Amino acid sequence: MSATSYLTAWAWYLGATFVMICIWWHWTRKLPMLWRNVLRVLPVVLALTPWSVAADHERLAPAFLVAIFEGLFRDGGSAWRAGTSLLLSVLFSLGLVAFMWWRSKRKAASQSESTDAGVAQ
Repeated sequence: MSATSYLTAWAWYLGATFVMICIWWHWTRKLPMLWRNVLRVLPVVLALTPWSVAADHERLAPAFLVAIFEGLFRDGGSAWRAGTSLLLSVLFSLGLVAFMWWRSKRKAASQSESTDAGVAQ
C-alpha cells in the first residue's frame, strides 16, 4: 500500500468516525450525565485507539480491527497484542469519566451547602 493510499484510507476512516460520533452524541443527549458520558466515551476510545498492524510494521490501524484480525485470522495469533492497549485506553477513559462525575457531584453538593447556609442566615 502506498503512502497516499494509506493516508487516504485514514482520512476516510476518521471522517466516517467523526460522523458516527456526532450522530451518537446527538442520540445520547437526553441520558443522565454519568450514562451519557460513559456511552459517549466508549465508542470514541474504541474507534480512535491506534495500534501497529504487525510487530515489525510501522503502519497503524484501529486497535479493535487489529485485535479482531489477529484473533480470528492469524495462525497462532492472539488478540491481546492490540487488545491490551485497547483495554488500557478504555479503563483510563472510564476512570476519567468517573473522576469527572465525582467532581461534578462534589461541586453540586458544595454549592447546595453554600445555598443552604445563605438561607439559614
